[in-house]
Amino acid sequence: MKKKKLLVLSSTYPRWDNDWEPAFVHELSKRLTDEFDVSVLCPREKGSKSKELKDQVSIHRYSYAPNLLSTLVSNGGIASNLKSHPLKWLLVPLFFLFQTLAILTAIKRDKPDVIHCHWIIPQGICLYIAKLLSRSKTPHLLTSHGGDLYTFRGKLLSKLKKRVINNADCITVVSQAMKKEVNRIAGQEVDISVIPMGIETKNTFYPDPNIERSKTEILFVGRLVEKKGVKYLLEAFAVISQTLPDASLTIIGEGPERTNLETLAHTLRIKEKVRFKGAVVNKELPNYYRRAAVFVAPFITAKNGDQEGFGLVVVEALSCECPVILTTIEASEDTRTIYSNSDQLIPITPESSSEMAKAFTHVLTREQSSIIKNHTDKIRDTLDWVQISRRYMTLLKMSI
Repeated sequence: MKKKKLLVLSSTYPRWDNDWEPAFVHELSKRLTDEFDVSVLCPREKGSKSKELKDQVSIHRYSYAPNLLSTLVSNGGIASNLKSHPLKWLLVPLFFLFQTLAILTAIKRDKPDVIHCHWIIPQGICLYIAKLLSRSKTPHLLTSHGGDLYTFRGKLLSKLKKRVINNADCITVVSQAMKKEVNRIAGQEVDISVIPMGIETKNTFYPDPNIERSKTEILFVGRLVEKKGVKYLLEAFAVISQTLPDASLTIIGEGPERTNLETLAHTLRIKEKVRFKGAVVNKELPNYYRRAAVFVAPFITAKNGDQEGFGLVVVEALSCECPVILTTIEASEDTRTIYSNSDQLIPITPESSSEMAKAFTHVLTREQSSIIKNHTDKIRDTLDWVQISRRYMTLLKMSI
C-alpha cells in the first residue's frame, strides 16, 4: 500500500550530523516514516545543505538570505536573536517571503496529503498565507512549542495568531499550561491535544550504575537565553560557593546571553568554579546527567513574555536518575504530575536565588544513600518517543 505524503514545516532543525541545535522535530519526523512519506521544509542556515535524505526523511532547506547572513534561526532561536541583534530584523521580511514561496512550491510539487506545522510563528502564518494563495485544502496539524505562543504580542501578530489557530484542522501544545493561552488568543474554546515532544529512554537517556555520581557538581543544560534563568543560577551558586568551596557548576549550551553570563560569573568572583562548556551534542548529554550531583532548571518568564513550553531537559535528567531542582512556572506542573517524588524533583520559586541556594545546600550536603532512586517506568510509558510518535501518528491520520 502506498504511503500517504506528510509535509513537515519547521524553523528549528538540525543543520548537519551531530548538530547541537534541538533535534526534536527530526526525531518525531523520522518515527513517522513507517506510515508516511515524510518531507521536511526548513530554513537553510549558514553551512547547511539545501537538500539531503536522513533517516528516510527528505529534507528541503530554502534560502532566505546569502549564506553568510543566514543566522536568524540558529544559536538561540528567532526571538532571542532579534532581541540580541536588532539588525537581524532586516532578515525577517525575507524570511517570511521566502518561506511562504517555499511552502507554495512544496504544496504544488509534492501534493502532500497532510501537513504538520511546528510553531504558530513563523510557519503557521506562512502556511496560512500559502494556503490562501494556492487555495489548497490540504489538512494540517498545528503544534505550538511555547515561544511562538507567549511572545510577539503586538496587535497585528495577535490577530494573525488568532487566524492561524482558528484555521488549523488540529492543534497540539506541549503542556497543559499552554491550552489556556491558545484559547485566549483564539477567543473561543479550541479542541487542543496536549502532547509534548519525547525522549529516547531505551538507548540514550537511562541510568548507568557504572558512572559514579558527583557530590559537588551542579549541572545546567539549555539555550543561554533570558527565559532559562541562568542569571539567578549564577547568583545562587555565588552564595553556596562560600560555604561549600568544593562545589562546581557546569553550564552546557550556547546562545546570545553567553557573554553577559560569563561577565556576571567574573563579577560574582566564581569564574574559576563555573565551566561554560558550550554546546554538546545530544548523544553526549546522558553522561553529564549521570555524573552530576544535581541538575537545575531555573526557568523564568522573560520580559517579552517568553517562557518554557515544557522543559524536556528536566525529563532527560530524571530519566538518568539525576536529582532536579525546578522552578514552579506553569509548564513545570506537567513534569511534577508525571514525576512527583519531592526528594528527587525539588520545586523552588522562580527568580529566587536565595531559595535556589538553599536547595543546592540541601542536595549537596545530604547523604547520597538518602536519595530515592528515580523510577523511570512512568517517564518511559508517557514520554518515550515510541509513545509520543504513536499519538502524533494517530492525529495526523485522523486529519486526512
